[in-house]
This record gives sequence, C-alpha cells and structure tokens, in this order.
Amino acid sequence: MSNPTFPPLILYHYPFSPYARRVIWYLRLRGIPYMECIQPPILPRPDISQQLGISYRRVPILAIGRDVYLDSRLILAKLEALPFPTTVKPPLGAARGTTDLALQRLLSSLTTGSLFSHARRLLPESLPLLKDPAFQKDRADFFGESGEQTRAQQEQTNKAKENVAIKAEALHELKEAFALLETTLLDQDSDKKKKKKEWLLGGDAPSLADIEAVWVLHWMATLQGGNGEPAMDPAHISRDRFPAVYAWIDRFHAAVRSAGAANKHQEQKMTGEEAARLIKQQAGEGVEVEVEVDETEPLVKAFGFKRGDSVEVWPVDFGSNHRDRGRLVGLKADEIVWETEGAGVRVHAPRSGFRVRPAGWGPTSL
Repeated sequence: MSNPTFPPLILYHYPFSPYARRVIWYLRLRGIPYMECIQPPILPRPDISQQLGISYRRVPILAIGRDVYLDSRLILAKLEALPFPTTVKPPLGAARGTTDLALQRLLSSLTTGSLFSHARRLLPESLPLLKDPAFQKDRADFFGESGEQTRAQQEQTNKAKENVAIKAEALHELKEAFALLETTLLDQDSDKKKKKKEWLLGGDAPSLADIEAVWVLHWMATLQGGNGEPAMDPAHISRDRFPAVYAWIDRFHAAVRSAGAANKHQEQKMTGEEAARLIKQQAGEGVEVEVEVDETEPLVKAFGFKRGDSVEVWPVDFGSNHRDRGRLVGLKADEIVWETEGAGVRVHAPRSGFRVRPAGWGPTSL
C-alpha cells in the first residue's frame, strides 16, 4: 500500500563513508527523494549529539518523520518495508521464502561483518586522513583501544612485522571474496549458450543483493592512497585476475551514477539546525505501526522491561563507549526503540549487534 504523504527523509553521513554509500546507492536506485545533513568524519557531531540527543557515534543515520534509524542494516530493511508513494520504484530485495533472499542475507552478513574489518586494515598508510592525529585519536576511541594497549603495542619489537602479517591476512580474505564471486555468481563461462549474467540475482537491474555484496569490494577497488597506490596489491587482486568481478563493479557504479543523475533534483542539503527543526516538527508523525514491548522475548522476561522504563542502549562491537539513554518505547525480536531524553526523538536500533539494559545497570563490561 502506498503512502502519498510520506514524510521527508534526512540522511546524516559523511561523503566517503562506505556504510553510507550502501544507503545512498539504495535511495538512488529506487528514486527515493532525500535530504542530507553532512557530518564531519570524526567527533564531535553536534548535529546528532546536541540537536537530536543521540550519543551513538556512527553514521549513516536516517530520519523519517519522527523516527530515527541507526545502523545501515536496519536502515535498508526499513526502506524495503515502508509504504513509499507509487512514484518510487519497487523494493530491490529478494522475495520472501526464496533462496535468493537467503543469498542476499548471507552476503550482508559477510560484508558487514568480517570482510569490512579486513578491508579497513588495507587502507593505504599514505592517506592524509590516517596521518591526522585527531583522526587517529577518534578511531582509537571508536575501536576501543586504550592508552595502555597502544603503549604495549609500541613496545613490541616485532610490531612492524606483525602489521605486515595482518595486512597479508586481510588481503587473503579480500582475495577469497573476489574469487567466490568470480567463480560462482558471476561465472560467465559455466554455460556460454546462456545470456551473460550482469547482476547477482539475474534481472535487468541491480538488486539489494548487489548492494550487499559490492560495497566493500567497490571501496577497495576504487580507493587509492595519497601517493596514488591501490589499496589492494595488484599482484593478487586486479582486473586481469578477476575480470568478471571488476566488470560487475563497473556496471554497478554506472547504474548508480545514472540513477543519481536522473534524481539529482531530489537530493538536497540542509544544516543540522534545519534537520533537527524538521524532525521535531513531525514529533507526532510516523510511518510505522507502533512497536510494542514483546513480553515473550527472553530479554524482556529477564529484566521485566515495560514501556516507559529508562534504558541504556549501545553497540557491542565498536563505539561502545558512546551509550544512549532514553524511555523504552518498544522491544521485539529484531528491534529496540526508545525516545531520547530532552529532544524526544524516537530512535530505532537492530537487536543484532546492540545491547539494551536498564539505565545504570551493572559494570560497563556487561
């Protein structure tokens, strides 16, 4: 069912965030109008922390009416499910109950999990941003590195060799991902009588499965260091070694660029003050059915959670030092919803990768 009065979308991000690209690509391929509030790559981000009352330190963040969504996995899931107007192209995801849907989710788990972690270890050390002390300090906070840990690492005589070994292992994992696609989903030589497959699930246009699979590989294939060197050693990963994967990356890039050019008039920039004002003006508007606290959920039973309880929510992997407090609105199998203190914004986070506890509960290590 379509909603002709769909509220505006506001995307908080910074331009070279690979996670934000996932969302931008999706919006462009479906022709969904949105506004963007550009953020600095490091903290502080007062547009989010002060204007919206959100401590969560990652981007992208997407606001739709009174609802603010964290984590690109949840954002894409919501964009797939919400009732956009008929002027918007249909969802890009695979149909329920199909093996294509299973493949799409497996690709998402691969790239948003271990593959991205390996890819970031291959960032060229000559990148100007990596040399910035402020950026180094910010990312140490993000990845949870303490001063003691850093000093201990610096005291290791074999640190340089260990760094080389870590990069070698990361390159191997990226190479495995390229090989997987080259020899399976993008294998063009398995049956030469068939039409060549341009997209992972077939069809005439990229699907959500393509977005889930391509974003880390696209990032690494197009990234260059400050001296122009590639992120990945061309002796191991190159167009010659993986021609089908690189051709697919090129096709995807062209498709997104074409869609972006066609919908450029639908993308507008706004300041943090303007974005917050628009969100708060729509405090009584929403596009979702109200999320309830599911009393059958084991976590709800364990803590006796009830709607209105004061809770604390944070990611369990990176950026866990930045925790949000608010009034619990809903908690179910795949989602946590709370209202921020002060700003009154309704925030959504996925259950996977996030932790929710009663406010002030136990030691920080829980």
